[in-house]
Amino acid sequence: MPAWRSRSSWLQLLREMLESVDGMRLWKGRVNIDTVMVVARVDAETADGTSGRGVMTSHETVAKRVGMSSRQVGTARRVIEKLGLAVTIIRGRHLSPQERSKARAAHGRYQEAAASVRALTMPAGAVQAHTGAPGVSEHHSAASSVDTFHLPGTGSVNESSYLSEKSPMRAGARKKAAPRPKPRKKSYPKPERQPRAVEMQRFAWDILQRFLLAEGTRPQEGAPLTPGALRGRKHIGNLMRVLERNRITPARYTVKSLSEALDALIAAGKLPPARYDELRDPFANFAWRLGKLTQLTEGETTLERINRENAERAQRRAEQARQAAALTETDQAAADAAAAAFFAQSHLTRRPKPLARRTDITALVTTIVGAGAQLQTAPTTVQLLAGNITTLHRALVNAGYQLHTADNALEWTGHSQPIRIALHRAGADVTAQLLDTAPYDSPTTITAALAAFAETQKEKR
Repeated sequence: MPAWRSRSSWLQLLREMLESVDGMRLWKGRVNIDTVMVVARVDAETADGTSGRGVMTSHETVAKRVGMSSRQVGTARRVIEKLGLAVTIIRGRHLSPQERSKARAAHGRYQEAAASVRALTMPAGAVQAHTGAPGVSEHHSAASSVDTFHLPGTGSVNESSYLSEKSPMRAGARKKAAPRPKPRKKSYPKPERQPRAVEMQRFAWDILQRFLLAEGTRPQEGAPLTPGALRGRKHIGNLMRVLERNRITPARYTVKSLSEALDALIAAGKLPPARYDELRDPFANFAWRLGKLTQLTEGETTLERINRENAERAQRRAEQARQAAALTETDQAAADAAAAAFFAQSHLTRRPKPLARRTDITALVTTIVGAGAQLQTAPTTVQLLAGNITTLHRALVNAGYQLHTADNALEWTGHSQPIRIALHRAGADVTAQLLDTAPYDSPTTITAALAAFAETQKEKR
């Protein structure tokens, strides 16, 4: 197996082979060429600088290091092996109980499996092609070409590893094939988690919208919640755990009262002003603020006080209803009889007297506008005149006068001297003339009413 010349030449050769027509058939549609190069650089860094051997990192270790999935790492490594630039010397396997004990004693950590051992190599033709390259010495080329050995076939491995036997992170090669037990997955009892109430979920959604922590828009009523509700595609369950840990529930807060409580702490100088759009992680800052709110808030919240007062009032009403229901039948009968007597007496004393139909005002208006005419169709001046005379008429009737109508005259009698008004018609227009003054024995209300009527007639002239 030819050894590589150097890390840079091996990576350069890999890039050239990946960009060739045959190489593109291997990776295209399966993995990105940049992904293969990223995995190759990590393997080149862990390999021996002289021979290219000793790559003992697992797929999971490389995946965590470069930020991709272990499946992508495995696909990239298979492409490199198909190109002839890497060989698996010892396949990874699960350790036996004795080997796990030895591994723990060697490095103090639990180890369940051993990763495959790989060697980075270069095809013979590539070695010869790069031997004559400028800057390559003959001694290095000869050493690289003779550093080869027989590769085992696929399946059981009988050859021992060329790596150091003292390496604590790898398993030694078996002398004969051993049965591979099925991987057992440790199972831990999981606590039964009840789904959170819909009220709590909607409360969390309202908080996300109010404090600018959400991505997207609020879901419609009855719609399922999306997994990535928080900024950074975090699940909304993270916010619910923070709310429950700090006792921020719909029973203790509304979104408005929570905002007012945080604003009160900011106004008191106990919290800095919130600028969520400028923060790298607004959710973490909001969780910290809720923790401070829980520490600095004592006693019941505003919503708890309102709920307590409502409950106390409801309890008092229920107690009054219970006491009312506890009356004996005799007391109830007496109370019913007293109520019936009271309402009967009130009905007798408060019965309204039937009022006689007023016909005097109808006769008054008919005399003013003329027989067969209607007040609503008369000129405005006639309507105003009818209103002024009606006001005077009511004052006179209340003082004991009676109305007598003629064709063009109105007369009120009842005291020592009658009061008369003459009507003068000019087409549809009608004017009035007060012929008498108030009698000496008339009340002051009559005198004032006549003076007011006379004043209105002067204004018209």
